[in-house]
Amino acid sequence: MEETSTGLLPGPEVQEWRSLLAANFGREAVEIPETAERGITPQQLQQVAAFIGRHCSTWIETVGRGHSSISVNLYVLNEWVIKPATEEVRCGSRSNSSFVELLLGSECGARQVDVHPTSCPRWFISHWWGEPVLVFVDCISAHCQVRCQEGDVPYWCCAYANNQNNLGKDLTNDPRETSFFKAMRLCIGVVVVLDPKATPFQRIWCCFEEAVALTDDGRSDKMLLDIVTSAVEEEKMQSFVLTDGLTPAEVEVENVYGEGSGYGWIQKAAREKTFPMNLIVEHGLKIDIQKAASSRPEDRRRILNSIVGKDVDHLDIEPSETHQRYGEVSRGLRAIFAV
Repeated sequence: MEETSTGLLPGPEVQEWRSLLAANFGREAVEIPETAERGITPQQLQQVAAFIGRHCSTWIETVGRGHSSISVNLYVLNEWVIKPATEEVRCGSRSNSSFVELLLGSECGARQVDVHPTSCPRWFISHWWGEPVLVFVDCISAHCQVRCQEGDVPYWCCAYANNQNNLGKDLTNDPRETSFFKAMRLCIGVVVVLDPKATPFQRIWCCFEEAVALTDDGRSDKMLLDIVTSAVEEEKMQSFVLTDGLTPAEVEVENVYGEGSGYGWIQKAAREKTFPMNLIVEHGLKIDIQKAASSRPEDRRRILNSIVGKDVDHLDIEPSETHQRYGEVSRGLRAIFAV
């Protein structure tokens, strides 16, 4: 494999690196036509984390130095793994795919499916791309363990579900027509992954996703909103989960002692007592969707205009500096996090 004198790869375009990606993930993908139906399981995420651990030290970060496992965020993973691995693969009539489709192809052979039984998402992940992938994986694994009695259920994560080599289909002008919104409609809840600075509370896409979870009138059942974060304690990573209501295990405890006994809620309180609540107090209770940041100015314009009810033809106009809907949405989010 072509390397620099320091043993680092000069870039992800090196043919030997492309060959290694193909050897690990294959070149045959399962076509899942609807982006919203491409969920990834915690077990698959752990496979990605293991791949990072084996190879990231050869990915050049700065002159003369490679990445460490903890320095690899989704921006890095997208550059070195997701985009190059999915760029030249067979996926139905397409010559590229999402990473979820590629993973399924390597697991069960290439074919087209309407809704793959192991991929339709149950939870939607709202998060920041700048967090370390290993921390993200630990958080989602912890959430699955707490929430999902049925085992390794799929989660929808944009980095793995969207076709990163062809984002045009998935990122439309109307935020409510994007793959993000459609995926949320399929899920029972949103899980917000917080980094130590609670960045998702300050990002407009994340705030929009959280707001949809609270205000979507098109659903028959209330959407759940969970929060998970991770911290290093005694050189060991530990994740903490706040749940919207009781988990299945806590419901069972409640039922054993009789509905309304409170024992399930006592168990929930004990489980959540170590959650770093300063993240909620210092950031969640200060959410202001009008001031939330965006990597792309057009996203901010379209989301704010969507929130105030502008039709699709007026989403790209400059949004109002103030509007009562901004305050209503922001106060609604703060109220949830204050409970």
